[in-house]
Parts: sequence; structure tokens; C-alpha cells
Amino acid sequence: TLPTNTIYKPMKQTSELRFVKDLKRQAIKCFDDCNLKKIAEKIIEEDMNHIVIVDRENYLKGIVTSFDVTKAIAQNKRELNDIITKKVITTTDNEPIGLAARRMKNNNISALPVVDESKRVIGIITSEELM
Repeated sequence: TLPTNTIYKPMKQTSELRFVKDLKRQAIKCFDDCNLKKIAEKIIEEDMNHIVIVDRENYLKGIVTSFDVTKAIAQNKRELNDIITKKVITTTDNEPIGLAARRMKNNNISALPVVDESKRVIGIITSEELM
């Protein structure tokens, strides 16, 4: 038989389930007509490895990394279109952090632009935030 004089307490939740909106930071952006020099300057000025490329209405057009810029210089490429990743994997504010982290790992990428329901850029989450 079970004791009747014991008070049982529900398990204490040790950590809150966190969402992308809890960890995202401001995305460093360049317009889609930006040149590589400007992108390289932003990488240095903002100390950020990922530059999100948007159009004038803030719709996602692609992403460029510091490695992309380094590779472009080594290969004598001068145009943004030569190095931009146009098929960008994204996330949303309300996605659980664990799913976003898994998507980064499974796709061997280190950042996900955060977009709203109309695909406008509202931030970025990188592997650095997940550590």
C-alpha cells in the first residue's frame, strides 16, 4: 500500500524551453546590389561572419559568409552574384532552439536568418548563440 501521509510535489522544470526569438540577434545586412568590398568592411566593422543579403523591402535574397569573401578573393571573383548563397535555410521566431540547432547541424551551416511570415528578415541566429 502507498503511504497516505506524504505530500507529493510535481516535478520541477529545470529549464524553460527556449525559442529562436529568445536567442536571435540583429542581422547585419547588405542590399543585393552591394559590392564585395562593402561586405568585407561590414564583416570587419560588425565582427560578424554572416552578412544577410536583402532587397530594398527587406526580403531575404541570400547570405554571404566571411569564408565566401575569402574564397572569392583567392579565386579573383569580384561580383556578389559569384559568391552569394541564394537557397538559404531559415528559421522563425517561434521555432524551438533545438530544432533550429539540428537544422544547422544537419545542413552543415553555422547561421540561420530569422524571417517573419512574409519572408522579411527580422534577425539571425548563429552557432555562437547556441553555445
